[in-house]
Amino acid sequence: PNAQQIATALEELKTQLNNITSQQQILLDETSHWQDSGTSSLTPAQMAREQLQLADQTKSAREQLPLPKAFEFGMASVEPIMHEAAKQLELEPPNARVHRLQSRSLLRLQQLLAALNSQAARQDGAAENEGTPNGGDDSNAKPSPDQQPSLSLEELRLLYAMQMDIYERTLTLEKRRLEGAELRDEDQQELQRLATEQGELAKLLAEALPPSENREPSEPASDRQ
Repeated sequence: PNAQQIATALEELKTQLNNITSQQQILLDETSHWQDSGTSSLTPAQMAREQLQLADQTKSAREQLPLPKAFEFGMASVEPIMHEAAKQLELEPPNARVHRLQSRSLLRLQQLLAALNSQAARQDGAAENEGTPNGGDDSNAKPSPDQQPSLSLEELRLLYAMQMDIYERTLTLEKRRLEGAELRDEDQQELQRLATEQGELAKLLAEALPPSENREPSEPASDRQ
């Protein structure tokens, strides 16, 4: 896809994500209400169906839109968490585990939206500055292609937010383990999910480096015979 197609896809993604995020917030609120009072406007079965629909909507957006790699990765990372929340709702009434899973989904959706909003703001600023003369100053000249990262600034910001999230979640679980607390099955699943996300994220970050950053350092002239 060309730049215009990607820009259009990201605008559509933003629209869809706003809707998905709103619905996830509603389900999280319903779970909180159930925990507080034992009732909600939705039955657990209805909540499970709606949570599964959100996972399907997220997958559909990821597969149908020509998204940059980081946004595709971010979307894909939400889906298993949503599916796990739906599975738990099918097995038992809304509980603390469901609340944690839905909170994780909501946070990742918000990270995606924040990156999209950042991109929209940068594009608006670029449009305002387009055509403005710089008086011959070439300090704003674009770097050559071999110096440019393969990911956009917004993708890098998204990956940074995801990296900090992974680090903090892993640190919390490791701290519990080191303190002697027995990790629950859901904790073990979380660690496995975090390890998978970390591997994928590291791969994307490696691809983001300009080719010159991936070259072996040249031998100093003084060391040459």
